[in-house]
Amino acid sequence: YSNMIAQEGSEADGLVINPFGAAMPMPKQQVIAMRGGAQIYDLKDIPMDLIQKLSAHFDSIDQIHAAWIMGMRINNKESYMLFIDHDDIKTPDEQKALYEPIAKVVSQFTNNTPCGIVPANVPQSQQVISNKTPFYKKED
Repeated sequence: YSNMIAQEGSEADGLVINPFGAAMPMPKQQVIAMRGGAQIYDLKDIPMDLIQKLSAHFDSIDQIHAAWIMGMRINNKESYMLFIDHDDIKTPDEQKALYEPIAKVVSQFTNNTPCGIVPANVPQSQQVISNKTPFYKKED
């Protein structure tokens, strides 16, 4: 599928994986970047500037409730994987409107290497973040 999406002239905006009934949208840039495989790992240090910029951005969006961050290595390039606890997304346009600004914030810290952004409420994400503390949690 990534080869089809990467073809010149492809109109695909990305890919939606639907394991166990939980839709996980992946933007085109992320699909192409992950063609060689990805490794997710715990971070030892997270840049405070990144945390502050993401937190300020999340504070301005009512539908985001919490976020976790991990390291992601794609084709020997370092980036980040974000797990976002947010209200339901019903359309690809809603997903794009929510995730693209987050990706732009992160790209400032990755030399434009794409980051991964996935919903935190799907079973696969829950397995990864179950014992981890979110770096962002909206105050009630």
